[in-house]
Amino acid sequence: MKSFHTLHSLLAVLCVNFCAVSLALASFPAGANNIASAPDVVLSELTSSVTDLSGFNYEIGETSHHFGYPGNAGNRSAWWKWTPTESGFCTIDTVHTGLYGGANALRDTTVAIYKLTNPASAVSVTNLSPLASNNNYGHYFYSNDYTFSKATFYAAAGTTYYIAADGGYSGAVNSTSKLVSIRLRQVPAVSHTRRGLWQLSSSTLGKRGSLVLTVTSTGSYSALLMVGAVRYALAGQLDTDGTTVRSIPRPVVAGATPLTPITVMIDASQEAYLEVQIDGDVTRDILYRQSVFTRTSPSGLAATYNLANPDSGSSGESGRGYLRSTITPTGAVTLVGVAFDGTRVTGSSAICQQIGRPNESYAPAFVPAYGNKGCVVFDNYIETATSAALHRFSCNMDIIRPAATSPATVFYPTGIQGGDELVGLPYVKPAVGSRILNLLMGTNGLGVLTIHDSAGELASPIQEGFTLSTANRCSFISPLRKPSLTINTTTGIVTGSIITTDTILGVTKPRVRKLVGLVVSDQYTPGLSYLVGHATGVTKNLMFEVVPAVVIP
Repeated sequence: MKSFHTLHSLLAVLCVNFCAVSLALASFPAGANNIASAPDVVLSELTSSVTDLSGFNYEIGETSHHFGYPGNAGNRSAWWKWTPTESGFCTIDTVHTGLYGGANALRDTTVAIYKLTNPASAVSVTNLSPLASNNNYGHYFYSNDYTFSKATFYAAAGTTYYIAADGGYSGAVNSTSKLVSIRLRQVPAVSHTRRGLWQLSSSTLGKRGSLVLTVTSTGSYSALLMVGAVRYALAGQLDTDGTTVRSIPRPVVAGATPLTPITVMIDASQEAYLEVQIDGDVTRDILYRQSVFTRTSPSGLAATYNLANPDSGSSGESGRGYLRSTITPTGAVTLVGVAFDGTRVTGSSAICQQIGRPNESYAPAFVPAYGNKGCVVFDNYIETATSAALHRFSCNMDIIRPAATSPATVFYPTGIQGGDELVGLPYVKPAVGSRILNLLMGTNGLGVLTIHDSAGELASPIQEGFTLSTANRCSFISPLRKPSLTINTTTGIVTGSIITTDTILGVTKPRVRKLVGLVVSDQYTPGLSYLVGHATGVTKNLMFEVVPAVVIP
């Protein structure tokens, strides 16, 4: 078996924090000097490329793009065109110029949006109907002397719109002030739901949570914000650019020092993010748009996936928990499994997507646990393959379990602040007369149950040989430790037990250890299945796995 290391979450964090510019540059073309050559743009996760206006000029018949102010003509316009696939309010701005333009950013801009007066006639600056324009939006985020621009209009699906960006006055564009970057954002005029996780701390319950946001076709919204185990119901009206900012008071006991409010910023445009600020710490995380499926157009991901950690021989947390994730034809996701400390975990979500990533789906879920003093986070990612049997479901199952206080316990006494990386393919029940663990086929069903030592629970690793029949029954070679394994071929869930005699915390005695595991298809070798799970411990659970026996001719 091969080790699997989840790169998805790491890459997502890196892209959000460090790759914003490169993503934007790759997804949005530079503007053209004349309207007839205006490039098509599409909605993307972030926004535009940088356009150098220093060599641009007006066409014959072109006038100021600040409607009603002929003196605000920069005479250096760049053009784009856009045909939306959905109707809804759209906002064009140059706010990101300060970020992308650097020392040569254009500090005074104008933007304007048009459509053709006569679509049957040629595209030209004299065949335009003005829709919206702006000069001096006054966004002071980057520097208080930037006079950016921002205009909003209602975009109808299927209509082509022409976008112009220019200097705010004649002479605004020069050798040191010439780079402009436009941002295109839309809030679709259809009811839709977005889901996301957020995290300010991996170890503090009150600084991680989730958001489920529902937006109506008119831009009103309702949301459930989870801040640890506390639920906040939010409702209101989005701004035309798809954003809203809320300040949520935090109650304290009488006489206690007041706590700063929780600040929440929601962006429901295609950029789609949630920003949470608590006690000066800020995080920004993605809000995925929930996909819509019907009986006549079902999800191609519908299946039950068995997930486990395939890392072989690990003595850490990995490989001990498992998860069965079921996706229905309508895109609903249910999550049922066992965490590596033996806690049964459940959750629910729905298939979601991020714009521009058609082969990637997400199903984030956050569940309070451990008496609402801890939580389980399911950061789920599904990668679409060319064959439905190879769709890959992966989950970062993170856990916060509080330290034991009363009653004291020696089982994970300091609590848990960690997780399990789980991965798997759709589960398929084996055919009658076929071994479910087909990695044992070459050994005529001979396998070895291996329990790895961890935290001083075992004097040395345990290995027990057994035979798996074609009816999927396990017969162990030695009865000394009374090992047993029972495989449910319908689900792939495996249960069993084994007796070990160990010295733990100064006490030596026989102990019955329960075995809990799952049969999972190998993501690298289609058709190959393996078994991993955990054996219950006194201070900490132990990983077990099944490997083929070495057959000596």
